[in-house]
Amino acid sequence: MKKVSITFILVFLFAATYAQQIDTVQTFDFGKMPPVYFSNKVYWERNFDSANHLLFEALKYNSCFIGAFINYWNNGKVKTRGQYKENTTGDWKGLEKRGLCSIQTGEWKTYNESGEPDKTIIYEEGKIVKEY
Repeated sequence: MKKVSITFILVFLFAATYAQQIDTVQTFDFGKMPPVYFSNKVYWERNFDSANHLLFEALKYNSCFIGAFINYWNNGKVKTRGQYKENTTGDWKGLEKRGLCSIQTGEWKTYNESGEPDKTIIYEEGKIVKEY
């Protein structure tokens, strides 16, 4: 019994150590993100509805959006494409308090259900500054 417990602990520690390392994350049109090694909390999320339609893809840290974001129509065409503010500090603590959690920035484009461009919205620090 002792041998099984020790083996289990060693396997768990190895798996936990391996899971913490993310080399790069491909963010589609936004390129690759640099290496991050914080408990495997930075990830590219793909979210589906109950009918298995892809709703969105986004770079996240825990529940915070921190990079590329793509939202989809039920027919699979892009609905919205944009970027959330990135954390360039290397410090991943207290992102919300520091204004680095899910803050829209730069150019966001929306598309109709046919996939044709609809409008462009420019954000600065989560606020719309221009729309056309």
